[in-house]
Amino acid sequence: ITYTDNTHKLQMMSETSAQLFSCLCGQKSNGKKLPTFIFNVPDKYKNALLKKAIEGDGSHSVNKKLGYTKKYIKNNFQYTTNSLALISGISLLLKQLNLNFSIQYRKEKKSYTIKTSTKNNSRIETKIT
Repeated sequence: ITYTDNTHKLQMMSETSAQLFSCLCGQKSNGKKLPTFIFNVPDKYKNALLKKAIEGDGSHSVNKKLGYTKKYIKNNFQYTTNSLALISGISLLLKQLNLNFSIQYRKEKKSYTIKTSTKNNSRIETKIT
């Protein structure tokens, strides 16, 4: 089995640069957030950010036993984080892009999962407890 590591590391040699990225995007897993300027850029850049976020901590996998088409799986995703600020930012981005989504909070893991859907499912309720 061959494994290719395609992850990237952002290493700052300047304290000023490191502080800038920390201020824009937070730090540590529960402190992550989207930079506020992303909500004011054209949709193509919002979609590019979502695509890269999904490649990192997201997934296009769904329960295949439920009969989802390949197109549905390609166009929808789920993303999990333990950062309330990040999940809130992603939900705002999805709302701006007119995409349907739901949010689930798992108390035992203290994590949020956001899932998109190409159909408006009236049975889905977003519950944060």
